[in-house]
Amino acid sequence: MTQKPKPILKKQKQPTTGSEKVASSEQKPPEQTEARQKPQNLEIDPKEIPLMFQAQIKERCNVQYVGKVQGTPDYERWVKEWIDGCPPVTTTSAIQPSSKTRKSAGLDKWQTTLAGLVVEDTQQNVESQSPGEPPWEYQIRWRLVANSGQDNFIRPVIGRKGMPFFPGSSMKGAFRKACSDQAKRERYCGGEDKDTKRTQPGILRFHGGYPIDDEWRRQRDRLVDIVHNQEKYQVRDGKAEHNANVQISLYQTKFKFDISSTEPLSAQEWAEVKKIWEKALGYGLGSRISAGYGYMENVPTAHPVWKSVYLNGQGLSSLLLLPTGSKTDEFRPNMFKAALRGHTWRLLAGITDEETARRLTHQLWGGIEGSAVEGCVGINFILGKIISGEHTYKDTKKDKQTGNPYTVDVSMPTYTLENGQLDLLYMKEMKPELELFLLSLVQFSILLGSFGKSWRRIHHGLFHRDYFKRGDKPMIGCHWEFANQSKNLYIPVGQDDFSEIENFLKEIRQQAISWVQAEGQPINDYVSGWRETWHPNNVQVWGRIAPNGQSQAVKWFHDSKYLKGTELAGAMGKIGRIWHRMYPRYELKEGTLKRLDKDYVELLTIFPDSPPSSDSQKFLDFLATDASQFQPIKLEED
Repeated sequence: MTQKPKPILKKQKQPTTGSEKVASSEQKPPEQTEARQKPQNLEIDPKEIPLMFQAQIKERCNVQYVGKVQGTPDYERWVKEWIDGCPPVTTTSAIQPSSKTRKSAGLDKWQTTLAGLVVEDTQQNVESQSPGEPPWEYQIRWRLVANSGQDNFIRPVIGRKGMPFFPGSSMKGAFRKACSDQAKRERYCGGEDKDTKRTQPGILRFHGGYPIDDEWRRQRDRLVDIVHNQEKYQVRDGKAEHNANVQISLYQTKFKFDISSTEPLSAQEWAEVKKIWEKALGYGLGSRISAGYGYMENVPTAHPVWKSVYLNGQGLSSLLLLPTGSKTDEFRPNMFKAALRGHTWRLLAGITDEETARRLTHQLWGGIEGSAVEGCVGINFILGKIISGEHTYKDTKKDKQTGNPYTVDVSMPTYTLENGQLDLLYMKEMKPELELFLLSLVQFSILLGSFGKSWRRIHHGLFHRDYFKRGDKPMIGCHWEFANQSKNLYIPVGQDDFSEIENFLKEIRQQAISWVQAEGQPINDYVSGWRETWHPNNVQVWGRIAPNGQSQAVKWFHDSKYLKGTELAGAMGKIGRIWHRMYPRYELKEGTLKRLDKDYVELLTIFPDSPPSSDSQKFLDFLATDASQFQPIKLEED
């Protein structure tokens, strides 16, 4: 009989004294001591960790923050670290991949040769798209935001070797949405089998979209995009906090999108696939498409165009954040949506409560209502002829140490645009009452304001040239007009007869009421606590005919006897309460609108502070005299 092995009793651990602990430590082999010390040796300066891998909290990094910081802003460091490492520099000789493997992943020569990158053949037993034809390449019309959903700030999806790409899963989603034929959708994208209830794959494979060259890197100064929501600050409370935030978006990058098939397709069917894909592109890729992001050059929008409006404009271009040898400027089409959305807020707040105004504005233009809400209307702006320029002047500063004044040359980028096409797109079904209000909203924006930077002031380069005669003043204001194709949207103005403008302002208010009622929402007086609520109790409009484009009011803004330094005029960092506009004058003759070439209608829209300050009341009293040459425009019936 085999004896059972005796159990090995575990030796009970005896407590050790302090001296024994020291002795025990000294007796351990040297390698174990080193191993215990390794974690200390691995400690590195947290500042050396790339920002991509640091938590987005203020104490560590805050890439999306735009504000005054000491040293290099985090967004600038983030971009530098990304670009410097994309693609990573190989220490060995570049491995030349075969054209087959390179093509299969949609990567081009510049990527693979620089990085020594070899990609696996992912397309065995599949057929590449459009065999024998040029690759399907498309250039972003303006910008593309394809959020990665990580890091608490918006940035592109970044793949192997640091390459930005548009994911194949997102491609498939866009393609599936654009494919209206159910049978084709199931053939190409797959779906659930009706009998077995099991998911069946489609024949198409979506490999993603990749930049075809490194132009997106060369324009690194354009990678940092800025989002600055000023609605609350401009419309509701002039003291409200408002911060600009950074997002990373690709600027006019040319992409190649790869699609393959698991079975051979005829040229005719590939053409069908391409047609569906271009329809998907026409809907726009990524996010913020309702503000003009995500559209491709030479691909017509797939959203129905509700109205096209043609515009000419002049003004100041926006400056991007990343510093270069010369500051980079940009004409930003999202300013049109911002202006129209802001005026929607103002007009709705004049007829209903704050909550209803907020909800309907989001319903029209989109927004965040707990989650993202898609609006009824989108914006697509097609540049016509645009000329970039600059305004230069000499600015005087003081030396921080000595206090001595010194002069610096300052350059401000400008634009002149002809025949820009503003398309208002159907994103969802709209009620007839909303369509009427929306068209009037565009007219309202041109009648009383403008678009973009410094929109509350008239263009001083056009209407107050003497202001620059000493060469020491910055440019102020902008000017927008309907182009000839849209001149029928002008509101005619007779000699000292503002009845058509009065009728229009009453009408748009009534149209807003009709839309709110059509949505089943209440008309609840108005929001009295906002600074720019469009209600007769809260706003005044004054007008005069300005022969030869001679502005009467522009000098008042620069004269302390009238407006300079007052609550109404505002100041740097302090938003004013007056919109000043030179509106092209048209007359209706024999049923046709005719431009009076040299005449303008000078308009002042005023939201007085409540109760009016002494300066405000003094100016309003002056405005009511004959000396001002202005007359009030009625906003309601007597």
